[in-house]
Amino acid sequence: MFLHERRQHTVGQGFFHSGYLRIGSGEFSYVYDCGSENTDTLAREINEFANRRHKRPGLNVLFISHFDSDHVNGLDRLLSLVKTKTVVAPYLEPCERLLLVADAADSGSVDGTLVQFAADPVRWLGDRGVEVVLFVKGGEEEEGPRIALPEPQPWPHFQDPERRDTPIDLDWNWLKRRALETGSPRTTRTSTGATTESFVLPHHVALPLLGARRLPMDWAFLTFVHPEGALVRRFRDAVRREFRRTPFDNKRWTKACNEWLVDTVQDRSCRERLAGCYAVIRRNRNLTSMSLYSGPVIDGVADGWLYAFSARPEHP
Repeated sequence: MFLHERRQHTVGQGFFHSGYLRIGSGEFSYVYDCGSENTDTLAREINEFANRRHKRPGLNVLFISHFDSDHVNGLDRLLSLVKTKTVVAPYLEPCERLLLVADAADSGSVDGTLVQFAADPVRWLGDRGVEVVLFVKGGEEEEGPRIALPEPQPWPHFQDPERRDTPIDLDWNWLKRRALETGSPRTTRTSTGATTESFVLPHHVALPLLGARRLPMDWAFLTFVHPEGALVRRFRDAVRREFRRTPFDNKRWTKACNEWLVDTVQDRSCRERLAGCYAVIRRNRNLTSMSLYSGPVIDGVADGWLYAFSARPEHP
């Protein structure tokens, strides 16, 4: 038996979506964003979700579309209640991580948790039990996703009673090979001494699933990250004008980025200056955002995927 269930959780202004696939006794579960401006309602929904999963395996994948508070402020609670193996999120350049802190400085909500996340998101997630983090690079606006998938097997193998008890999982061999196109994986040691792996995926790579006997399935997750736009460049220019020299022009997060960030948020006047840089783009949201498709992929075609990437969604 093949079953796919989705649920849009009622959290008010925000987004919390969950789903799972079941084939025989095999199950694959995922969440797409977890946040809301109504924190009491969000906490209730997270608790109910965790209670329903109490006797089931942990969460296979947590997808994060973007890092506005009303899409991510429930992550800490969710990860504390539900064991989560993998997180998939848009890749952020150093300046885009700084923008997260500038947004919070503008609203007066900078705290240690946010600074820790901006300084090292992999370690922050690893400290909460995540084993693997996949970052997806941005693509060109006019491209849409160029689907890259392993060769799927015919649907009838789902019905084979001898094969149905194998757990469903991402095709990790496939994903790790494709991640090598953007560089080597990174291993981060968490505060508990455990390790978390992180990879950067090209924007055109789908996340395929393996089913019975580790055979590829005709089902996949397709992501598309809207690339850095003019608004991020305006923010970067504002930071340059205000602070003259910063380490955030680099493509990689460095030790100097950490030191500058910590020094800046600890100084009230610097926080105010950083908030002033954010004011340049305050009315525009979701600067770096990841769309997600989950569904059948037949002969390399995602039935139901909307190729509408010229418009940046306000709330994916």
